[in-house]
Amino acid sequence: MVEKESHDEETRLRGSRLDGAPKHDSFFNKDGLLLRNYGWLVKNAIGIIVLIHGIRTHARLQFLRPNVEVVSDDNVILKDENNYYVYEDSWEYFHKTDFGTSVTNSNVQKNGK
Repeated sequence: MVEKESHDEETRLRGSRLDGAPKHDSFFNKDGLLLRNYGWLVKNAIGIIVLIHGIRTHARLQFLRPNVEVVSDDNVILKDENNYYVYEDSWEYFHKTDFGTSVTNSNVQKNGK
C-alpha cells in the first residue's frame, strides 16, 4: 500500500501565472520515492481528466509545452524551456467551473520532480 503524504489541504495561491496555481500533493511509491501531484480542482466536479506525464510532457501543465526534440528512444535534446502553450487554453476549458471538470497530473518515477 502506498502511504500518502498531503502537503496542502486547500488550493494554494502559489505557482506561476503559467500553471494556474494548482493544488500540490505528493505520495511515496513502493520504492520509497516521493512523487508529486498537481490538481486544478473544481467543487462538485462531474468528471476528472488525468494527464499523463511522459517524455514530451512535464507535469504542472508545462504539459502544454514541447521542450524536447526526440532523436531516438534513448536520446532527447532540450530545446527551449520557455516555449509554452502549444495547446493554449486547452486544459483551462475543461477546468472552468461551468464545465465542471477537474484536471489532475502526477509525476512518474522516471520523470518529474
